[in-house]
Formats: sequence, C-alpha cells, structure tokens
Amino acid sequence: MLRLSSLLLAGGLGLLLSAGPAATQSVRQVLQAPTAATTVDEGPMWAALAAGDLRLFEELELRARRKSPGWQPSAALARERRERELRSEVGEARSAGDPAALARLSTTEPGLFGCADPDNLWALAAAHRRTGDEAKEWEVHERAVRECPFEIRLTTLQKAQGRYDAAQVRKLLDLPGNRSPGEEALRREIDGILSQRAYGANVRSLAALVDKAGPGTTAPAWLAGLERQIAGRRDGRAALLLGWWHQKGGAPAEALRWFDQAAAWGASADANKGLVAAYLAGGDPAKAAEIVRRDPSAASDPEEVLGAARAAMVHRLLEAEDFSACLEAVADPLLAERSDMAAARGWCLLGTDEPRASLAAFEVAERLAEDDASLQGDARKGQVAAIRALGDPHELERLLVLPWIDRPLRQELEIELARRSFLTRAEARQWGSANEAAMELERRGVPLGGAKDVLWAGWVAMRAGDCWTAMARFDRLKNDADTEIARDAWRGWWDASRSMSGDGCS
Repeated sequence: MLRLSSLLLAGGLGLLLSAGPAATQSVRQVLQAPTAATTVDEGPMWAALAAGDLRLFEELELRARRKSPGWQPSAALARERRERELRSEVGEARSAGDPAALARLSTTEPGLFGCADPDNLWALAAAHRRTGDEAKEWEVHERAVRECPFEIRLTTLQKAQGRYDAAQVRKLLDLPGNRSPGEEALRREIDGILSQRAYGANVRSLAALVDKAGPGTTAPAWLAGLERQIAGRRDGRAALLLGWWHQKGGAPAEALRWFDQAAAWGASADANKGLVAAYLAGGDPAKAAEIVRRDPSAASDPEEVLGAARAAMVHRLLEAEDFSACLEAVADPLLAERSDMAAARGWCLLGTDEPRASLAAFEVAERLAEDDASLQGDARKGQVAAIRALGDPHELERLLVLPWIDRPLRQELEIELARRSFLTRAEARQWGSANEAAMELERRGVPLGGAKDVLWAGWVAMRAGDCWTAMARFDRLKNDADTEIARDAWRGWWDASRSMSGDGCS
C-alpha cells in the first residue's frame, strides 16, 4: 500500500493503469477505502446470542451500525444469529403446538431436526401424528433409531411404546444403529407382551386395567392393538370393557362409541348402563333418559336421570325465553328439591313479569343451596334482580342490610333506592321530602333519569317552595331536542322566576 501511494504521488498513475486489471482494481480499492478504520467489538453480540436474547442482539447491532457506518457483522456472527433465529422459530412452533410450522421448518431447515436436536426430532414426529401422516411419523422414529447416539435411540424406542403396538416397537428394536445395554430391558418387555398375544389373555389384562382406571390414567402401549382386535372379532363383552375404560378415564365420547358397539355386538343389556353413564357425563341427559324409560335397570337411580333430562329442558327453554313453557317444565315433582331449578323458576317468573313470585322462588333456591357457594350466588343474584323489578323501596332497604351485598352493589342499590324514594314521595305529593331525595342524587352526581324525570323534579321543587332549584332544573332542559319538553321547561322556568318576586313557588 505504501508503494502504491508513492507511485501516485510521483505521477505514476498512468503507469499503474497501463499495468493491467489487477493494478487498476488496487487503485480503485484505495480510492474507495474509508478514511478511518472502523472496529466494532462483537463480544457483547456473541454474549447476547449465547443467552438467547435476540432483542438485545438487535439493539447492540443497531448501536454498532450507528456508531460505525459501513460496518457489517462477521460471517460467523451472521451465521450464528440466523441459526438462533431459526431455533427460536422452531421453539415457538413447538410451544404453540403448530404441526404445519414444524413440518415446514423440517423441510427448509433439516439441520435443526437431526440427532443434535432430539427434542425437535420428537416434536416433528408428534406433529406428523397430529396431522394424521403416520408414514412420516414412522420415518422420523426410524431415522432416530438408525442414526442417533444410543441415548437418543433408547429414548425414541421408549416413546414409541406409547404410540405403536408391540410388533411395531419390535421392528424398531431390530433396526441397526447405536445399540445400548438399556435396550435389553425394553426388548424383554416387548417380548413379554408379544408372548401374551393370545386374545383372551389381553382381554383379561384389559379387565384388570378397567378396575384401576381413572381420570388421567395412561393407556398401555398394547391397548391400541387390542382395540383393533376387538373390532375385528366384533366382541361385545370386550367392547363393553373398552367403553368403561374410556368412561372412567374421562372420555365419554369415546366411551359412547364402544358402548354402542357393545350393544350392536350382543351385549345390549349391560351396554345400556354404560350408555346412560356416558350420555350423562357428555352433557346429554335427554338421551340417557330415553334409555332409562325403556330399561329402568340401566340406572341405579332412574328418577335422578329423568330429573337431569327435565332440568336440561328447563335450561333450554329459559335460554330461549319461552317462559311459559319453562314454568310448566320446572313444575315437575322430580325437580322439587333442586336449588338450580328453584332459581330457574325464579328467572321464568321474572320473565313473565311476576317479580313478587320470582323473589319467593329465589329465596327457596338459596335455602336449598345450603353450603354450595355457586348455587347460593345464583339464588342471591336472582333476588337482587327480582327486588329491582319490584321497585319497592322497602324491599330495597331490606336488601341493603343483607351481609352478602358487596360494596359496589350496595352503592348501586343505594342510588337506586334514592331514585325510587324520590319517585314514590313525589307520587304521594310529599314535595319536600321528594325534593330532598332528588337533591341528594344531584349532590352525588347521579342523573335523576331521563329528561322527563328532570322536568318532573323541577315541578316537585316548585311545589316544595324551592324556586332556585326548580329554575336550575328547568334551565337544563330549555334547549332539549324534544320540543315539547323544551316548551314545558321554558314555562316552568318562567313560572319559577316570577314566583321569586311573589309569594314563593306554589
């Protein structure tokens, strides 16, 4: 570089340019080089990537570019950043349970789904399973068993137990690869299952499982294969066992499928009990009731099942606001001692504009609820609605002293009581106390109601002899959009103002 500068200073530029393309390129580089070297410490950026903090990395990178225009991250740093971004994208797809995203990333970035990232590999297998692509799922398991270190191979085989039947797991075990001593225990387990392939033995094993089944119970690896065998043999008794397995495990829809099969394959009497239980658990008591009407022995308490079906009908009618039909349905003696049905009766009565009877029904519902907080809450909510619908200040006052009224509701009810008191006293021509109730609402910043209520409050104030208050209320309405209200407000305002110089508002 020094020699090139000397030549330029000596006027040797022509010689350099005639020296060929290489020399010309060197001159161009010299002329285009920055006037000062720009150095950026990439250490903090590497540290941010190592910590998985891409946001911090971007902040550091932006700061470096501002400080040193023209700076570009090193190729190694750029590669590391891209890999971190891709890994983050894979992690997000895994967390979101997005099988399509995982499948796409495995195609565009296959390097992230290899033995170096076994969790990604297993997540990819699960993604294929969720999309129903069993061939690709098997391919992922097979690749992990063939190519990965023995720890990953063994874990993959163990995972396969929960997905495939014993014969398929045995196929994976027989694949070449990095075997480990731990496989022998797994092989013995698979061989033990295969040695009990006899159909009757597996059905007896299923019966033992049903006795211990409960919500969250994990299904053994061989159960899927047994289900296929039961379907192939059309075995009603074994299908009944499968129905109870799923019912006890909290899967009523799957239980229904097997109970239906059991009934179709000759075990209808016992299947009816399972169908009733599954329909009730699945939220369809009407179908359970249909079976109980045909076969009362299908339920330990037939009346309870029939009552559940009737209650479901009541809820449907209430939601449809068919209040008359609702009242007819809820009168069923089977529902007489149920708190939720007493509350439903209260809402139906409220819907037919019978607040007094509605209040009584909600009070019965609270009594029947005993210590059930949820049922008590529903009953009390209904009482508040019924008392409000009554519009009786005395009932509102009674409600306010109840211990379960919380502070926000209490404040709301106090305002409502003040409004009711104003209207009640005004209707009784108790002008002074009615005006005081209205003024209390105004002091709280609570609207008296609509324009007609304010107009009425103005006349109440005049009759109470409070001309100033009357004028203020009328004044608010003189420009009301309703011309009739505006006209009455003007008339009231003039009457009040004239009365100021006379004998008062009368």
